[in-house]
Amino acid sequence: MARRKRIIWDNGSIFGVPLVDGSFGLVQAIDHWMPHWIYSVITSIRINTIDDILPKLSKKNIISLLAIEDDVFDFGGWPLISMQKPLKKRKDFPNEKYKSKGYVGAKSYTRGIIEEFISAFHLLSPWDVYKEPDYFDRLLVSNKLKPEGVLLSKPT
Repeated sequence: MARRKRIIWDNGSIFGVPLVDGSFGLVQAIDHWMPHWIYSVITSIRINTIDDILPKLSKKNIISLLAIEDDVFDFGGWPLISMQKPLKKRKDFPNEKYKSKGYVGAKSYTRGIIEEFISAFHLLSPWDVYKEPDYFDRLLVSNKLKPEGVLLSKPT
């Protein structure tokens, strides 16, 4: 089996998250949290191709602060697009409230969940795909950021 090539990135690196329609959502890697997990800012920005000129990210673009598995960053699962000053610091992430308890109760997310979440945020796929229909609501930094007109897979 061929060994995967490691990608060199740093805090502030911006990655393109492939969405269901072929476009990309933008995620900024902030810092390593635990072995194999990266604190990341999920943004509201969507681009058509990874060659698009990127707008400057700002705090108003932040929709979520999550710990994501490192494979997508370290081994090219998501393409590295650019670098900008980090929008947040480690201390800003919700998991840090669990630090004194050895992070018991902290949450982390896989590639698949993040790709589904960002696709749903951009109204490309259903918002209620999990057993708990409000699962994606809890990933947002504020309920005010839930997009109007989200697609639903189940009738209300």
